[in-house]
Amino acid sequence: MDWPDLRQGYLALLNEKGFRPEIDSDGDVHFTYEGGHYFVTNNCDDTYFHLLYPGFWSLGNRDEQVAGLLAANATNRRMKVAKILLNSDLTRASVTLECFIGQASDVGSFLMRALRCIQQTVDVFREEYGSIAN
Repeated sequence: MDWPDLRQGYLALLNEKGFRPEIDSDGDVHFTYEGGHYFVTNNCDDTYFHLLYPGFWSLGNRDEQVAGLLAANATNRRMKVAKILLNSDLTRASVTLECFIGQASDVGSFLMRALRCIQQTVDVFREEYGSIAN
């Protein structure tokens, strides 16, 4: 199954769940949840699912960037499935959730759990960052 077909399936699924998804300028599926912007990226295939919550945290100076790296590492050790990534210039933290699936329609059975997992990962990162930065 190619990305345009998968994307249509994800759009339909998100609409069924009450979201209002759109296709962004990169061709990814964009939707909001709990005030955050989420993307189902075209990295997906029919047996792999990738959900991204980009740029939820800003890191300014060098001390914040080091604290962000340490907090991301600590968070990634604690969490399952969802992981914190910092962009290449270390100014923004994002959460990525990636998993293998049997078929694209399986996403409907765990989408809300995936979103909660991402939110929990953000909470753990904030906790870890707070303990490091203070």
